[in-house]
Amino acid sequence: KIEEFNHIVVEFIDQEPRDLVRPKDIGECVDRSLQVLSTFNEMDKLGLTLVDFKAGQWMIRKAGDFVLQDVDDIVPAPAKGTYSDQIDGFKWKIRRKTQLDLYEFSKLWSETIFPNGKLTIRYDVMGTSILLNNLGFSWKSCSGITPEFKKCFNDLIAWTETIHEDWPDFGQIAEALKDCYSKNAFVRTKGKRKSWHMVHEKPNGSGLNSCLRPYDKNSGAGSRGIFKCGNSCCRSKGQSPCYYTADSGLCEN
Repeated sequence: KIEEFNHIVVEFIDQEPRDLVRPKDIGECVDRSLQVLSTFNEMDKLGLTLVDFKAGQWMIRKAGDFVLQDVDDIVPAPAKGTYSDQIDGFKWKIRRKTQLDLYEFSKLWSETIFPNGKLTIRYDVMGTSILLNNLGFSWKSCSGITPEFKKCFNDLIAWTETIHEDWPDFGQIAEALKDCYSKNAFVRTKGKRKSWHMVHEKPNGSGLNSCLRPYDKNSGAGSRGIFKCGNSCCRSKGQSPCYYTADSGLCEN
C-alpha cells in the first residue's frame, strides 16, 4: 500500500518447480523444502492463509526462493472456505486415518477444527504432504535417504494431519524437518497460537446440531442415509450427514 493506493506487483516466472534442476542428495532436497516452508511461515506471520491449496500454487524463482500465485486466494484468516471439493478431499483423507465414524468426524471437523467452515493456516498445514511432494523432485531420488529419515518424515506428516489441538505451524514443521535430517527424530513442540489461528465460533446451521435445509423430494421412503443430529432427524447428502430434514419416524425406526 503506497500513498493510500493498493498496488499489485505482477511477476512472470517461466518455469514450474518440475522444470528446475533437481536436487541430488537429501541435503539439497531438505533445503528446497525448508525454503517453501519459510514462504508459508512468512505468510502466516502476516495473518494470511491460502484457501486454494493445491500443487501449482507455489512457484520457484531461478534464485531458488519461492512465491505464491493466485493472490485472490491468499486471504486474512480465518476465512470462509470456498472450494468445497478440495476441502472434502482434505477432510476425508484425514478421516480415513482417524477411523472415526462419519458423524463423529464431521462433528469434530465442523465444531473444533474449522468451526462454521472458517479456514486458518491449519488448513495449509494439513496439506504439508502435498506441499513437500510437489517441489520438482521425488524424495526417492534424493540420495542418502535412510529408513530412519523416512520414518521420521512420515511421523512429521502425521503430526501435520492431527485432529488434536497440538498441530504445528510452519515454523515448527521446518524445525522438525531439520531434526529429521540431522537426528532422524524430532520432538513435538508446543506452538504459540496467534489470534488468526483460532476460530471461537459455535456452528450455526452447520447441519451438525440441526439439518441444513428442508428435503426437496418429500418421498420419505427408506432409512438409508438417515442420521440423528442433535434433536433433529436428517437425511445425508454426499459426505454431509446432516443435510436435509427427514421425518422423525425414520430416526425412531
